Amino acid sequence: MSLAPDPVPHHPPFPATDDEDAWHRWRDWKLSRLPESVNDLLVEIGNPLKPTRTECLALHDRLERWNMAVFACNPRVFDKEGLRAMAGHFGLRRLDSNWLADDDGITSLRVRDGELRGEFIPYTNRAIRWHTDGYYNPMDRQIHALLLYCESPAAHGGENGLFD
Repeated sequence: MSLAPDPVPHHPPFPATDDEDAWHRWRDWKLSRLPESVNDLLVEIGNPLKPTRTECLALHDRLERWNMAVFACNPRVFDKEGLRAMAGHFGLRRLDSNWLADDDGITSLRVRDGELRGEFIPYTNRAIRWHTDGYYNPMDRQIHALLLYCESPAAHGGENGLFD
């Protein structure tokens, strides 16, 4: 299924840093479009294996406006197959499989005591201060999108701070 949302005027990610006036105009434009709450980003998905046209358009709308969307669905009908299917509806088909990813290329972040993975903060119960995926990747392997799915809530904490 390929859904193309209605065209919206696109602004560049941001202007050259040596043009301070252009940067201020871009910043003002960006700040004028911020969501008022996380609920503005939220889209409920009935069946992630086969999202409806309305659900896809709602996600596209949020991605166009805010460069991110949050979806919620019934965890009993969602697994890694659902995650791949959901990603595929938005053109996300190539995984950047890191060396600690699961055999299917998806990285499951959970506490891994006693394993090699457990030596790295994402596989512990310690807070990650900040993170950017693909930061060290060469230009031909840049990360253009990131899909995060919380399969189970944290016992406590578990807060994310996301910024564009």
